[in-house]
Amino acid sequence: MPQSLQEKTLAGLSDEEKCDILLSLINRVDLGRPVGFDPAEILLDEDNLILDPPAQNEESRNPLMLPSESVRHVLTGGNAVEESRNLLMLPPELIRNVLAGGNAVMNAPQSWFLLGMIAYYMYYRTDYYAQNDVSILDIDRHIRQRTSVIQANEAQNIPFADAVAKMTAVSPAAREEGISAFLQYLPEHMPGTIRVRFLCDGRIVGERDVESMREDVEDLEPSGRILLNGVWYRPVTSPIRVLYRPGRHSLNVDLARLSPQGFKIKRTWR
Repeated sequence: MPQSLQEKTLAGLSDEEKCDILLSLINRVDLGRPVGFDPAEILLDEDNLILDPPAQNEESRNPLMLPSESVRHVLTGGNAVEESRNLLMLPPELIRNVLAGGNAVMNAPQSWFLLGMIAYYMYYRTDYYAQNDVSILDIDRHIRQRTSVIQANEAQNIPFADAVAKMTAVSPAAREEGISAFLQYLPEHMPGTIRVRFLCDGRIVGERDVESMREDVEDLEPSGRILLNGVWYRPVTSPIRVLYRPGRHSLNVDLARLSPQGFKIKRTWR
């Protein structure tokens, strides 16, 4: 049953799971897919794969979440803000825009900031502002002497605290450096193991562990043929790409059995 990132975080996540989720979020941003505005909106399956959010109408959106402030109405210069979004994960430029009555438009730099705040949430189980007793309405004063909303010394529970600080840079142009730093951290500190299950006609005909992964495997079987227990198969879909993920995961690969005659023809052509 799907659970939100908020639910999984409060229940407890390992470091490998946190890094795996963060990597998946980075990949979604790269593909231009939505990631949600806060941990309650991010849905995960049992293997922590990110699910597309269900369509929501205006009435069913999450309420605006502001610590120690009014939930639905924030008065700024006499204007009531009705935007139904969680501002706690958004960068300063979007907080200012929403509080002024504008929209929260998420381009890549704003998404990189969001992921830095989500990383902080996964490790501290609360948002940065609540943890540090900072009012979100006082964001400009908070960052006046800062290059990042979250500084590395404020995120010492996070092994890649420097990367998180860069993700939450005040300057949007600097945030991609944090993503790059995190992606450099992963292969060295978070190897992955993928158990590949080979299936033919719905049953498992073999398994293989791809261990100590530090990058994607572009094709697990470049020959296009797999020998399992004396029987030759071919992948239904080629190439067999195995994506790097921190921690232990599994992958199902569908195979079709090669007839002895068909296999001999292939060998003759070679």
